[in-house]
Amino acid sequence: MSLQAWPPLFIRSVLLICFSGTLYCCQDSSKQAGEQAGEQAGGQAGEQAGEQAGEQAGGQAGEQAGEQAGEQAGEQAGEQAGEQAGEQAGEQAGEQAGEQAGEQAGEQAGEQAGEQAGEQAGEQAGEQAGEQAGEQAGEQAGEQAGEQAGEQAGEQAGEMIEPPLLELTSGLFTVTQSWTQETDYAREVHVHVPTGDTVKPVVILLHGAGGNGRGMLNFQRFITDHILVAPDGYLNFWNCGAEASKAPDIDLIRSIIDHLKRHRNVDANNITVLGTSNGSALTNRLLIELEDQTFQRAVTVVSPLNNTQFHDEQFYADPENDNTPTSPVVGRSILNIGGTMDGAIPYNGGRGVAGYVFLAGEYSAYVWARHMGYQGEQLTMGVTHPDYSQLVSYSYLEGEVIHYKVIGGGHGLAQDPGVRAVIVEFLDAQ
Repeated sequence: MSLQAWPPLFIRSVLLICFSGTLYCCQDSSKQAGEQAGEQAGGQAGEQAGEQAGEQAGGQAGEQAGEQAGEQAGEQAGEQAGEQAGEQAGEQAGEQAGEQAGEQAGEQAGEQAGEQAGEQAGEQAGEQAGEQAGEQAGEQAGEQAGEQAGEQAGEQAGEMIEPPLLELTSGLFTVTQSWTQETDYAREVHVHVPTGDTVKPVVILLHGAGGNGRGMLNFQRFITDHILVAPDGYLNFWNCGAEASKAPDIDLIRSIIDHLKRHRNVDANNITVLGTSNGSALTNRLLIELEDQTFQRAVTVVSPLNNTQFHDEQFYADPENDNTPTSPVVGRSILNIGGTMDGAIPYNGGRGVAGYVFLAGEYSAYVWARHMGYQGEQLTMGVTHPDYSQLVSYSYLEGEVIHYKVIGGGHGLAQDPGVRAVIVEFLDAQ
């Protein structure tokens, strides 16, 4: 049947329906194409923009957040923009206009949304990372500044608020020790401080066998301008190896010196140890064994070195434990005095009191002088004292090491006026 056979009105209706269907199909296809193109373009553009913005602003956190946010925002914005643009373009121009409008609108919307989302995510991530880093850096800097300020303040406070030193006075103090013979034994130390407010030099007095510290304070009769400190030996002896006492006497004297240095009226740089007989033997031990910065001078009356302290050209310490080779401190001044008629300690050396074998008096002084730096031969000619003809001196190193021979003198030389005079001369010369 031909169209001519159909009524005109019917033909117009069919044509209108067909045209409308064609237009509707165009609209649907444009819409779908715009959606797909917008999704793809928006997703790709959003991913790229989110990655770049996230990398620059927030690093790794911005990339992740930007990609996720850009993809979601790009998809949503692309879908919406593509639908709108596709509908409008499809209605106006058809498939081609819908595709172009959808692509452009989707790309622009996707890019803008991706950039905004990436920037926001990157800024947030960067702000969080910066805040954390700033907090950590601030805490570290604050801690360091606080420590420095605290140290400086502590040092300044320590300098300004030093504990006041005590004043040493006449009387008695004790040092508590324990050893094989005693436990927590209080050892008494007697003190005489001359009148006056000035700083005074110190003489530590060590008694002979059978004596005591209180009796040694009688030395104040001729040593008048020194603080006198006189400890008691255990069982009235000093431990030099062969005595009944096995007390740690080296540690005792070290503790006494430490105690004295805590007092403001003590001249810590002018401390002398003076011993007689058994106390002189301990003084030799102190010269050999006690460390530097403890005392500066020594006076040994009627006791040169014995062969437990020096033999075979070597000094030895700690006679109770097989004697240990050692090298004494150099720089100390020494005065030694011996009597030619001493029956306990032979002046020319040999076996004497308590079985000790002693060096000759003059040779003992030479040993000390050589250790202190003297390089010449032993002196054989002495010099007679101008006021006491029985005293003959052998002086080394310009008086740093002196030996006095007392012609006709016995074991009790500490009572001799001439001996007392040369002791005072030695103390005053330092």
